[in-house]
Amino acid sequence: MIKDPLSKLYKHMTSKELAALAFANLANNDPLEEARIADAVPRHTYICLDYEFRQHLDNVLNMALCWSVQYWQCTARLMAANGCLLARLKDKDGIKQWALDEEIREHHARQLAALEVALEEICHEYHIDIHTVKQIAGITNNIKFKTTPDTDYLLHIKSEMCGVLDGVKEG
Repeated sequence: MIKDPLSKLYKHMTSKELAALAFANLANNDPLEEARIADAVPRHTYICLDYEFRQHLDNVLNMALCWSVQYWQCTARLMAANGCLLARLKDKDGIKQWALDEEIREHHARQLAALEVALEEICHEYHIDIHTVKQIAGITNNIKFKTTPDTDYLLHIKSEMCGVLDGVKEG
């Protein structure tokens, strides 16, 4: 512990003021000043939940939230595609557009089915309660889609979900 007049003045500074002083000292590279500042910084002992517990809970919640966003985006796209089909019901001349709209609707239906399968598989693999994920997403029904899932999207979404659960950082 360093005892000098300057150190006594540092004892009356706030933590923010000491941090600003420490930052300013980075350019000076003065070990004595660094020691004075470090000596003046208050010490605390913390009690907190286990890091691994908190991290895994955060990862599971983040996965559930990401899946929810994907689910509702895909549902909105499917509903929009259904709306386009309904708008063309009376259009007898637009058969080519009807086929294109049906293809787009089918694409979104397959992605939505893939999201459902991905959730089931990931929840089983990681021992996550699927009903809690759906409750967080605000899904109040349990409709099973008869559409064949989009396999490429299924692999992609499962990879993203595993990345979130395993704490993999992007970039």
